[in-house]
Amino acid sequence: MQSDSRTMGATEDPADPRVVDLGVTAFYLRSGDPGTGSRLESAMREGYAEVRSLPVVPGDAFEAILAGRQLLLANSLLASSTAGLRAEIADYLAVTVHRLRSWRATGRFSLGRP
Repeated sequence: MQSDSRTMGATEDPADPRVVDLGVTAFYLRSGDPGTGSRLESAMREGYAEVRSLPVVPGDAFEAILAGRQLLLANSLLASSTAGLRAEIADYLAVTVHRLRSWRATGRFSLGRP
C-alpha cells in the first residue's frame, strides 16, 4: 500500500464506489482521539489491501467525501419529523459548520467539536 497521504491505493478508477464505502468507514474511525483515529484508519486500509487493491483517489477528494458524509447526516436531521431529533438540529448544525470550516482551513476532515 502506498504511504502517500494524497492517494488511497494502487488501482485507478475515479468512479469506483469502494471509495465512498472506505470514506464512510474512515468518517467513523476518526471519532475520538486523532492519533487513535489515524491508527485505526491505517489499519482499515492495510486490512482492506490484504483482500483487494485500494482504489486511487487524491487525498483532497477523499477528504471531500468525508465532508460530504457530514452534510448528508446534517441534511437527514433537517428532514427528520421526529421531535427528539429535530430538537438537536441547532446544536448539530453548529458542529457541522465547525467541522466544515476546520476541513476547509486544514484540508483534513475531523470529527472535532467546537
